[in-house]
Amino acid sequence: MQWPREEKLALWTTGEWKEVRVKGDRNADDSSVARMRAIADARIIFKSLIDVRQELADGRLVALLTDWETEAYWQHALLPNKRFIPNRARAQMEFLGTKFSGSNAN
Repeated sequence: MQWPREEKLALWTTGEWKEVRVKGDRNADDSSVARMRAIADARIIFKSLIDVRQELADGRLVALLTDWETEAYWQHALLPNKRFIPNRARAQMEFLGTKFSGSNAN
């Protein structure tokens, strides 16, 4: 957990990009810590829908600014050896690529 810092987010709404400045009293670089703090302390977090899907379904979290979209973020796969990729790892990467290409992760 880090001390607060101000960040700028580029968000899409009503047909245009808008820059929104956000500042909080905490900044976590561990997504599970951010999610747990949001649930325990009724805090606002900026997370991918896929990261909080279950909490939204259970009612432990509530989605805010649902008409706003963020910029796309790249996903990377880290593999132990670039010459040999196990079939299960290749299948997982192909599945995720198909699942999330051009989608909003729902």
